[in-house]
Amino acid sequence: MTIQVSGGEEHVDTAITALTPLGSGRYPITQEYVSAPDDTATARVATVSTATLVLSFLVAAASAGLTAAANVLDRCRTYALLRLAGTPLDVLNRARIRETVIPLAVLAGGTTAMGVFGAMQLNEAAGTTINTSGTVQLVLCVAVGALAMLAAITGSRPLLRKVTAGPVQTAD
Repeated sequence: MTIQVSGGEEHVDTAITALTPLGSGRYPITQEYVSAPDDTATARVATVSTATLVLSFLVAAASAGLTAAANVLDRCRTYALLRLAGTPLDVLNRARIRETVIPLAVLAGGTTAMGVFGAMQLNEAAGTTINTSGTVQLVLCVAVGALAMLAAITGSRPLLRKVTAGPVQTAD
């Protein structure tokens, strides 16, 4: 027999209390009722984990953009001299992107791999399997985060062009 109770948790508890003596040794509850606190905790951990990952990528993208722009401003004289010597702007830009992207990719890849490893260990300890929708969500978040970081780094290309456009200002 299935009884539907609506109106909130207090009504469910009241119904269970009223029906327990009538069940002849069987409790009138479902597995969903028993596992509801665990499901709620798991959902909250998943939400916090996703929010942390998104925030981390936003901070990393901002940091990458600022680092790329700061590197251009820090080396403006060197870049200008290289341009006067005949180095194409694309070569300077590719070198600038590589010097920012490679350490960022190693760091982001390493921390993401450690997070996946930790999640696998936690799932193994809890006796559960990895959720495929969580995996898809992680892959999408990493892809969007990587694109945001590349966009932030590429955003300083006009600064490189401006710094290398005119004659070199020297202190002599």
